[in-house]
Amino acid sequence: MPDISMLNQVLENLSHVGIGLIIFILAYVSNMSFSLYYNIKVLGERFDYHKLINSGLKLISFCIGVACLTTVITALPLFADFVGYTIPEEYTDVFSAVVIIAVPLYSSCKYAFEAFGKMKSILTKEGIEIPLPTNSKEVENKDEKVKEEIKEEVKDI
Repeated sequence: MPDISMLNQVLENLSHVGIGLIIFILAYVSNMSFSLYYNIKVLGERFDYHKLINSGLKLISFCIGVACLTTVITALPLFADFVGYTIPEEYTDVFSAVVIIAVPLYSSCKYAFEAFGKMKSILTKEGIEIPLPTNSKEVENKDEKVKEEIKEEVKDI
């Protein structure tokens, strides 16, 4: 008969990781929405349903993967103890801490920083059209045009 304490520990860790996953999902969706706006409005790209669907699949896959990883990392030391290979309690506590804190924390921070960067880019580039030149002659012409505009603005000040 399986040990009920093992099941309780797995469920407890899954509930803690669930909170971390909510934070991750918020960071991911934040990054995704800033990316949508930035790519469409600032960079002028066309909306791509495939990218949106891919992002949704990535999010679902990540959540399922983290839930499975949480179960495995929590169950391994408990199972070893159950079958007679005792792992010191300090190690099982470390396993639980790693799965509860490190996995959602790392991924949440990654997407939160990316979202912040995109938000900053949107706020600093909002309303400024930045056409990308297609050849070196256009670059030279744009540089000269920008220099002239700056000279005009300085004169007005």
